[in-house]
Amino acid sequence: VYVYYKIVNTGKVDIDYYEVWFEVRCADGSTFQDWTNGLNVPRGTYYTDWTMINIAGKRAISVVVTRYELTSY
Repeated sequence: VYVYYKIVNTGKVDIDYYEVWFEVRCADGSTFQDWTNGLNVPRGTYYTDWTMINIAGKRAISVVVTRYELTSY
């Protein structure tokens, strides 16, 4: 499953590092978790990217963000 995401920085400080955790739910009731990370999303900007989650050939029915962390050093 390819998961496309967008980090939008509407805050007052730059995002120096981020982590985003995803969960894919499959038609057979199984779930798969994975995460991605990135650097440098200046305030007032956004960053788009994608990650791939291996679901072992099963049929995905939903993807949710289960957790995220934004860090400014």
